[in-house]
Amino acid sequence: MKKKKFTIEDFLGDKNFVEWVKNPSKEHDFFWMKWMENHPEHRPTLLKARHILSNIKYRELHHSEERFNRVFDKILMDTRSARYPYQELYKKDDRMVWFRVAAAISFLAIFSFFLLSGYHEKPESEETSQITFFEFNNPRGKRSSFRLPDSTYVVLNAESSLIIPSDFLENRKVELFGEAYFEVEKRFGSNFTVVSGELNTLVLGTKFNIQSYPEDSLISIALVEGLVDVKNGSDTSKSKISLEPNQKLRYKRKTREYRKSDFKASDEIAWKDGMLVFNHSGLDEVKSKIERWYDVQVKIIGRPEENWQLTGCFDNQNIINLAESISFAKGIKCQLKDNELILKFN
Repeated sequence: MKKKKFTIEDFLGDKNFVEWVKNPSKEHDFFWMKWMENHPEHRPTLLKARHILSNIKYRELHHSEERFNRVFDKILMDTRSARYPYQELYKKDDRMVWFRVAAAISFLAIFSFFLLSGYHEKPESEETSQITFFEFNNPRGKRSSFRLPDSTYVVLNAESSLIIPSDFLENRKVELFGEAYFEVEKRFGSNFTVVSGELNTLVLGTKFNIQSYPEDSLISIALVEGLVDVKNGSDTSKSKISLEPNQKLRYKRKTREYRKSDFKASDEIAWKDGMLVFNHSGLDEVKSKIERWYDVQVKIIGRPEENWQLTGCFDNQNIINLAESISFAKGIKCQLKDNELILKFN
Protein backbone atom coordinates (compact mmCIF):
# COMPACT_ATOMS: atom_id res chain seq x y z
CA MET A 1 0.00 0.00 0.00
CA LYS A 2 1.48 3.32 -1.06
CA LYS A 3 -0.83 5.72 0.74
CA LYS A 4 0.15 7.93 3.66
CA LYS A 5 -3.31 7.84 5.25
CA PHE A 6 -4.81 4.44 5.91
CA THR A 7 -8.51 3.87 6.59
CA ILE A 8 -10.58 0.71 6.88
CA GLU A 9 -11.85 1.33 3.34
CA ASP A 10 -8.24 1.55 2.10
CA PHE A 11 -7.45 -1.89 3.48
CA LEU A 12 -10.68 -3.41 2.18
CA GLY A 13 -9.91 -1.96 -1.25
CA ASP A 14 -6.37 -3.36 -1.31
CA LYS A 15 -6.32 -6.65 -3.22
CA ASN A 16 -3.15 -7.88 -1.49
CA PHE A 17 -4.78 -7.33 1.90
CA VAL A 18 -7.97 -9.10 0.84
CA GLU A 19 -5.92 -12.02 -0.51
CA TRP A 20 -4.05 -12.28 2.81
CA VAL A 21 -7.28 -12.51 4.81
CA LYS A 22 -8.98 -14.93 2.40
CA ASN A 23 -5.92 -17.12 1.68
CA PRO A 24 -3.35 -16.64 4.45
CA SER A 25 0.16 -17.97 3.99
CA LYS A 26 3.50 -17.66 5.74
CA GLU A 27 4.68 -15.12 3.15
CA HIS A 28 1.53 -12.98 3.51
CA ASP A 29 1.68 -13.17 7.31
CA PHE A 30 5.33 -12.12 7.34
CA PHE A 31 4.69 -9.15 5.02
CA TRP A 32 1.72 -7.77 6.96
CA MET A 33 3.28 -8.35 10.39
CA LYS A 34 6.34 -6.39 9.23
CA TRP A 35 4.01 -3.74 7.85
CA MET A 36 2.36 -3.39 11.25
CA GLU A 37 5.76 -3.17 12.93
CA ASN A 38 6.71 -0.33 10.58
CA HIS A 39 3.31 1.40 10.93
CA PRO A 40 2.21 0.76 14.56
CA GLU A 41 -0.16 3.74 14.48
CA HIS A 42 -2.24 1.96 11.81
CA ARG A 43 -2.26 -1.47 13.49
CA PRO A 44 -5.73 -1.05 15.15
CA THR A 45 -7.31 -0.02 11.85
CA LEU A 46 -5.73 -2.96 10.02
CA LEU A 47 -6.92 -5.43 12.65
CA LYS A 48 -10.47 -4.06 12.49
CA ALA A 49 -10.50 -4.42 8.71
CA ARG A 50 -9.12 -7.96 8.97
CA HIS A 51 -11.74 -8.98 11.52
CA ILE A 52 -14.60 -7.55 9.48
CA LEU A 53 -13.41 -9.18 6.26
CA SER A 54 -12.77 -12.55 7.92
CA ASN A 55 -16.45 -12.75 8.91
CA ILE A 56 -17.59 -12.67 5.28
CA LYS A 57 -18.52 -16.12 3.98
CA TYR A 58 -17.51 -16.79 0.39
CA ARG A 59 -18.60 -19.36 -2.12
CA GLU A 60 -17.17 -19.79 -5.58
CA LEU A 61 -19.16 -18.28 -8.45
CA HIS A 62 -18.67 -18.85 -12.13
CA HIS A 63 -17.77 -15.26 -12.95
CA SER A 64 -14.79 -14.05 -14.91
CA GLU A 65 -12.03 -12.21 -13.08
CA GLU A 66 -12.72 -9.11 -15.17
CA ARG A 67 -16.39 -9.11 -14.12
CA PHE A 68 -15.47 -9.73 -10.49
CA ASN A 69 -13.04 -6.79 -10.44
CA ARG A 70 -15.52 -4.51 -12.20
CA VAL A 71 -18.23 -5.25 -9.63
CA PHE A 72 -15.75 -4.94 -6.75
CA ASP A 73 -14.52 -1.53 -7.93
CA LYS A 74 -18.05 -0.25 -8.54
CA ILE A 75 -19.24 -1.23 -5.08
CA LEU A 76 -16.20 0.32 -3.43
CA MET A 77 -16.75 3.57 -5.34
CA ASP A 78 -20.46 3.65 -4.47
CA THR A 79 -19.78 2.89 -0.83
CA ARG A 80 -17.12 5.55 -0.40
CA SER A 81 -19.46 8.17 -1.80
CA ALA A 82 -22.46 7.04 0.27
CA ARG A 83 -23.92 9.27 2.98
CA TYR A 84 -24.99 7.78 6.28
CA PRO A 85 -27.81 9.37 8.34
CA TYR A 86 -26.23 8.56 11.70
CA GLN A 87 -22.94 10.27 10.89
CA GLU A 88 -23.95 13.41 12.81
CA LEU A 89 -24.80 11.53 16.01
CA TYR A 90 -21.17 11.61 17.10
CA LYS A 91 -18.87 14.37 18.25
CA LYS A 92 -16.81 16.09 15.66
CA ASP A 93 -13.59 14.36 16.77
CA ASP A 94 -15.13 10.89 16.55
CA ARG A 95 -17.36 11.42 13.56
CA MET A 96 -14.97 10.41 10.82
CA VAL A 97 -13.79 7.33 12.71
CA TRP A 98 -17.32 5.99 13.07
CA PHE A 99 -18.17 7.04 9.54
CA ARG A 100 -15.32 4.93 8.22
CA VAL A 101 -16.28 1.92 10.30
CA ALA A 102 -19.89 2.23 9.18
CA ALA A 103 -18.82 2.65 5.57
CA ALA A 104 -16.63 -0.43 5.76
CA ILE A 105 -19.37 -2.57 7.28
CA SER A 106 -21.90 -1.33 4.76
CA PHE A 107 -19.42 -2.00 1.97
CA LEU A 108 -18.93 -5.59 3.10
CA ALA A 109 -22.67 -6.21 3.41
CA ILE A 110 -23.27 -4.91 -0.12
CA PHE A 111 -20.25 -6.72 -1.54
CA SER A 112 -21.36 -10.02 0.01
CA PHE A 113 -24.82 -9.54 -1.51
CA PHE A 114 -23.30 -9.06 -4.95
CA LEU A 115 -21.08 -12.11 -4.62
CA LEU A 116 -23.66 -14.48 -3.24
CA SER A 117 -26.68 -13.53 -5.32
CA GLY A 118 -25.21 -12.18 -8.54
CA TYR A 119 -27.58 -9.22 -8.21
CA HIS A 120 -26.20 -6.04 -9.80
CA GLU A 121 -28.31 -3.26 -8.34
CA LYS A 122 -27.45 -1.58 -5.09
CA PRO A 123 -30.23 -2.02 -2.46
CA GLU A 124 -32.12 1.16 -1.59
CA SER A 125 -31.35 0.80 2.11
CA GLU A 126 -28.91 -1.33 4.07
CA GLU A 127 -28.92 -1.78 7.83
CA THR A 128 -25.53 -1.54 9.43
CA SER A 129 -24.23 -2.35 12.85
CA GLN A 130 -21.32 -0.71 14.59
CA ILE A 131 -18.68 -3.09 15.91
CA THR A 132 -15.74 -1.90 17.94
CA PHE A 133 -12.70 -3.96 18.80
CA PHE A 134 -10.63 -4.40 21.93
CA GLU A 135 -7.05 -5.59 21.80
CA PHE A 136 -5.11 -7.24 24.60
CA ASN A 137 -1.52 -6.74 23.51
CA ASN A 138 1.68 -7.93 25.21
CA PRO A 139 5.09 -6.74 24.03
CA ARG A 140 8.17 -8.89 24.34
CA GLY A 141 9.05 -9.72 27.92
CA LYS A 142 5.49 -9.45 29.25
CA ARG A 143 2.79 -12.03 30.01
CA SER A 144 -0.70 -11.32 31.33
CA SER A 145 -3.89 -13.07 32.41
CA PHE A 146 -7.51 -11.90 32.31
CA ARG A 147 -11.11 -13.04 31.94
CA LEU A 148 -13.34 -12.40 28.95
CA PRO A 149 -16.95 -11.21 29.34
CA ASP A 150 -18.19 -14.84 29.31
CA SER A 151 -15.76 -15.67 32.20
CA THR A 152 -13.33 -17.55 29.94
CA TYR A 153 -9.86 -17.40 31.49
CA VAL A 154 -6.96 -16.39 29.21
CA VAL A 155 -3.20 -16.30 29.75
CA LEU A 156 -1.53 -14.30 26.97
CA ASN A 157 2.14 -14.91 26.24
CA ALA A 158 4.81 -12.39 25.30
CA GLU A 159 4.69 -10.67 21.89
CA SER A 160 1.05 -11.74 21.48
CA SER A 161 -2.30 -10.07 20.81
CA LEU A 162 -5.91 -11.12 21.33
CA ILE A 163 -8.65 -9.24 19.45
CA ILE A 164 -12.14 -9.12 21.01
CA PRO A 165 -15.16 -7.69 19.11
CA SER A 166 -17.82 -5.72 20.96
CA ASP A 167 -20.43 -8.33 19.97
CA PHE A 168 -18.35 -11.08 21.59
CA LEU A 169 -21.16 -12.39 23.79
CA GLU A 170 -23.27 -13.01 20.69
CA ASN A 171 -20.79 -15.18 18.80
CA ARG A 172 -17.88 -15.80 21.25
CA LYS A 173 -15.22 -15.41 18.56
CA VAL A 174 -11.71 -14.00 19.10
CA GLU A 175 -8.58 -13.68 16.99
CA LEU A 176 -5.11 -14.60 18.24
CA PHE A 177 -1.70 -13.44 17.06
CA GLY A 178 0.98 -15.26 19.06
CA GLU A 179 0.37 -17.66 21.93
CA ALA A 180 -2.36 -18.01 24.55
CA TYR A 181 -3.79 -20.54 26.97
CA PHE A 182 -7.60 -20.72 27.30
CA GLU A 183 -9.94 -22.15 29.91
CA VAL A 184 -13.30 -21.75 28.17
CA GLU A 185 -16.53 -21.55 30.12
CA LYS A 186 -19.11 -23.93 28.72
CA ARG A 187 -22.37 -22.41 27.49
CA PHE A 188 -25.07 -24.68 26.14
CA GLY A 189 -25.47 -24.27 22.39
CA SER A 190 -22.75 -21.61 22.14
CA ASN A 191 -19.38 -22.45 20.61
CA PHE A 192 -16.21 -20.54 21.40
CA THR A 193 -13.97 -19.91 18.38
CA VAL A 194 -10.34 -18.86 18.21
CA VAL A 195 -9.06 -17.68 14.82
CA SER A 196 -5.29 -18.16 14.58
CA GLY A 197 -3.86 -17.59 11.12
CA GLU A 198 -5.41 -20.11 8.75
CA LEU A 199 -6.99 -22.22 11.49
CA ASN A 200 -10.27 -21.92 13.40
CA THR A 201 -10.50 -23.78 16.72
CA LEU A 202 -14.07 -24.49 17.89
CA VAL A 203 -14.87 -25.55 21.44
CA LEU A 204 -17.74 -25.70 23.90
CA GLY A 205 -15.91 -25.82 27.22
CA THR A 206 -12.31 -26.91 27.53
CA LYS A 207 -8.67 -26.07 28.32
CA PHE A 208 -6.18 -25.69 25.50
CA ASN A 209 -3.12 -23.84 24.24
CA ILE A 210 -2.58 -22.24 20.83
CA GLN A 211 0.74 -21.04 19.45
CA SER A 212 0.43 -19.07 16.21
CA TYR A 213 3.16 -16.47 15.77
CA PRO A 214 2.82 -15.09 12.22
CA GLU A 215 6.56 -15.36 11.54
CA ASP A 216 6.69 -19.05 12.56
CA SER A 217 6.27 -21.85 10.03
CA LEU A 218 4.01 -23.88 12.35
CA ILE A 219 0.73 -23.41 14.18
CA SER A 220 0.26 -25.72 17.16
CA ILE A 221 -2.91 -26.46 19.12
CA ALA A 222 -2.59 -28.55 22.30
CA LEU A 223 -5.67 -29.81 24.14
CA VAL A 224 -5.43 -30.26 27.90
CA GLU A 225 -9.07 -31.03 28.75
CA GLY A 226 -12.35 -31.43 26.88
CA LEU A 227 -12.76 -31.64 23.09
CA VAL A 228 -12.00 -29.26 20.22
CA ASP A 229 -12.53 -29.25 16.47
CA VAL A 230 -10.02 -27.57 14.18
CA LYS A 231 -10.64 -26.55 10.59
CA ASN A 232 -8.95 -24.43 7.97
CA GLY A 233 -10.78 -21.12 7.67
CA SER A 234 -10.09 -20.90 3.93
CA ASP A 235 -11.37 -24.44 3.28
CA THR A 236 -14.96 -24.32 1.98
CA SER A 237 -15.56 -27.98 2.87
CA LYS A 238 -16.87 -29.04 6.25
CA SER A 239 -13.85 -31.22 7.00
CA LYS A 240 -12.36 -30.84 10.46
CA ILE A 241 -9.87 -32.46 12.80
CA SER A 242 -10.94 -33.40 16.31
CA LEU A 243 -8.56 -33.47 19.26
CA GLU A 244 -8.84 -35.38 22.51
CA PRO A 245 -7.07 -34.54 25.80
CA ASN A 246 -3.26 -34.68 25.63
CA GLN A 247 -3.31 -34.52 21.83
CA LYS A 248 -1.50 -31.82 19.88
CA LEU A 249 -2.06 -30.68 16.31
CA ARG A 250 0.80 -29.19 14.32
CA TYR A 251 -0.02 -27.40 11.07
CA LYS A 252 2.64 -26.50 8.49
CA ARG A 253 1.75 -23.19 6.87
CA LYS A 254 3.74 -23.73 3.70
CA THR A 255 2.55 -27.24 2.83
CA ARG A 256 -0.80 -27.04 4.69
CA GLU A 257 -0.09 -30.42 6.26
CA TYR A 258 -1.50 -31.55 9.62
CA ARG A 259 0.05 -33.91 12.15
CA LYS A 260 -1.41 -35.12 15.44
CA SER A 261 0.71 -36.36 18.33
CA ASP A 262 0.65 -36.80 22.08
CA PHE A 263 2.26 -34.24 24.37
CA LYS A 264 3.13 -33.56 28.00
CA ALA A 265 1.04 -30.77 29.46
CA SER A 266 3.84 -29.93 31.88
CA ASP A 267 6.02 -28.97 28.91
CA GLU A 268 3.43 -27.38 26.64
CA ILE A 269 1.73 -24.98 29.04
CA ALA A 270 4.43 -24.46 31.67
CA TRP A 271 5.06 -20.99 30.22
CA LYS A 272 1.79 -19.71 31.73
CA ASP A 273 3.21 -20.41 35.20
CA GLY A 274 6.46 -18.57 34.53
CA MET A 275 8.55 -21.53 33.33
CA LEU A 276 10.57 -21.33 30.14
CA VAL A 277 10.85 -24.86 28.75
CA PHE A 278 13.14 -26.19 26.03
CA ASN A 279 12.45 -29.75 24.89
CA HIS A 280 15.08 -30.86 22.38
CA SER A 281 14.82 -27.36 20.92
CA GLY A 282 16.97 -26.34 17.98
CA LEU A 283 18.95 -23.11 17.91
CA ASP A 284 16.28 -21.13 16.00
CA GLU A 285 13.63 -22.07 18.56
CA VAL A 286 15.92 -21.26 21.47
CA LYS A 287 16.74 -17.89 19.95
CA SER A 288 13.11 -16.86 19.32
CA LYS A 289 11.91 -18.06 22.75
CA ILE A 290 14.62 -16.13 24.60
CA GLU A 291 13.96 -12.96 22.58
CA ARG A 292 10.23 -13.06 23.30
CA TRP A 293 10.59 -14.08 26.94
CA TYR A 294 13.22 -11.54 27.98
CA ASP A 295 12.79 -8.79 25.35
CA VAL A 296 16.39 -9.00 24.17
CA GLN A 297 18.18 -9.60 20.90
CA VAL A 298 20.11 -12.87 20.61
CA LYS A 299 23.26 -12.78 18.51
CA ILE A 300 24.88 -16.01 17.33
CA ILE A 301 28.64 -16.07 16.77
CA GLY A 302 30.23 -19.15 15.25
CA ARG A 303 28.53 -22.32 14.13
CA PRO A 304 27.07 -24.90 16.51
CA GLU A 305 27.59 -28.60 15.92
CA GLU A 306 25.10 -30.34 13.67
CA ASN A 307 21.76 -31.18 15.33
CA TRP A 308 22.53 -28.91 18.30
CA GLN A 309 19.66 -29.00 20.79
CA LEU A 310 18.80 -27.66 24.22
CA THR A 311 16.63 -29.32 26.88
CA GLY A 312 15.82 -27.72 30.20
CA CYS A 313 13.25 -25.93 32.35
CA PHE A 314 13.92 -22.48 33.79
CA ASP A 315 11.49 -21.55 36.55
CA ASN A 316 11.15 -17.74 36.80
CA GLN A 317 14.86 -17.31 36.12
CA ASN A 318 16.37 -13.98 35.15
CA ILE A 319 18.37 -13.80 31.97
CA ILE A 320 21.74 -13.85 33.74
CA ASN A 321 20.93 -17.18 35.41
CA LEU A 322 19.60 -18.50 32.10
CA ALA A 323 22.81 -17.54 30.27
CA GLU A 324 24.97 -19.15 32.95
CA SER A 325 22.94 -22.36 32.83
CA ILE A 326 23.14 -22.61 29.04
CA SER A 327 26.88 -21.88 29.14
CA PHE A 328 27.49 -24.60 31.71
CA ALA A 329 25.21 -27.21 30.10
CA LYS A 330 26.31 -26.72 26.48
CA GLY A 331 29.91 -25.56 26.90
CA ILE A 332 29.43 -22.28 25.04
CA LYS A 333 30.24 -18.71 26.00
CA CYS A 334 27.30 -16.44 26.82
CA GLN A 335 27.70 -12.70 27.19
CA LEU A 336 25.01 -10.17 28.06
CA LYS A 337 25.75 -6.72 26.67
CA ASP A 338 23.14 -3.97 26.99
CA ASN A 339 20.00 -5.51 25.47
CA GLU A 340 21.83 -8.22 23.57
CA LEU A 341 22.63 -11.81 24.55
CA ILE A 342 25.64 -13.16 22.63
CA LEU A 343 26.04 -16.92 22.21
CA LYS A 344 29.56 -17.82 21.08
CA PHE A 345 30.17 -21.24 19.58
CA ASN A 346 33.69 -22.56 19.04
